[in-house]
Amino acid sequence: MRGGLPKNKFDNRPLHEIGADFQSTPREELGRFVKNKLILAGAMNFGDAVTDDVLNEYGANAIKVRVMDGNRLHLEF
Repeated sequence: MRGGLPKNKFDNRPLHEIGADFQSTPREELGRFVKNKLILAGAMNFGDAVTDDVLNEYGANAIKVRVMDGNRLHLEF
């Protein structure tokens, strides 16, 4: 680990195991995925915080995750 980040940006261990910063690359990518979906749907604007009202407007408050073939995930939001 260097600077609070795992050596491999695809390390999928939970944060409490790797001690990574809250804004680690995988978490940033997930945040971009969610926010882009919300923005494109018109539920929020760029720079807005994701709130319960935003999620209610979008119509979902959970991400469904399916493991495809070992290393690939399918996210539905």
